[in-house]
Amino acid sequence: MHLSLLEILWITIVSMGIVFVMLTILMFLMQGSSKVIQILEAKSHPTAGVVGKPVEVKPEAPTNDGTLFETNKLARVAALVALTKASADVPDKHFEIVSIEKKVD
Repeated sequence: MHLSLLEILWITIVSMGIVFVMLTILMFLMQGSSKVIQILEAKSHPTAGVVGKPVEVKPEAPTNDGTLFETNKLARVAALVALTKASADVPDKHFEIVSIEKKVD
């Protein structure tokens, strides 16, 4: 089969056009199904967007002033080891050190 350069170019352009149209249709189908799912979820959870009563926020506990870190070089290592141990079961949690106490035996 001998095809001229113009025929090959025409086949290429038509094929690319068909792929573009099919991908565009697929994109609109996905967007449409997303909208339908959002509408169905909004109907099944009617109180999802309702704002409740204001909640009173308690003031934060005072934080450590850092004197233990300055006097004991191993205190920072101990705090990091404790945080690593605490976050072993919950990897995506955010932890904050509120206070550090040194216990003497």
